[in-house]
Amino acid sequence: MKLKVKHEELNAVADVMTKDGDAYDVEIDNILKQISRLRNIWLGVDSVEFCNNFEAYMTNMKNIPIALRNMSKVTKGIDSAYVEKDEAFCNEVRTEVGKHDEPSYD
Repeated sequence: MKLKVKHEELNAVADVMTKDGDAYDVEIDNILKQISRLRNIWLGVDSVEFCNNFEAYMTNMKNIPIALRNMSKVTKGIDSAYVEKDEAFCNEVRTEVGKHDEPSYD
């Protein structure tokens, strides 16, 4: 199987995942603040149940930014491994080509 990797694009995708994770963190925190505000202006059994459920849901949503940042790290790690393999292959090819360029005196 042939493998092609566009390193700059792979890293760009990883960077977007990190930025999106950071942005989601901010938005989720903003929503949690609004839930806190809602608790103070809407009182009663219904509001308590609604706010508790919504807050629990948004707290679980905090896993999305963490997952995005983790996927970004994995993507960058995979790209680094590909870069190392590409460089090793190129060095090997250069070495082999260099051996054949030298005159043989046999």
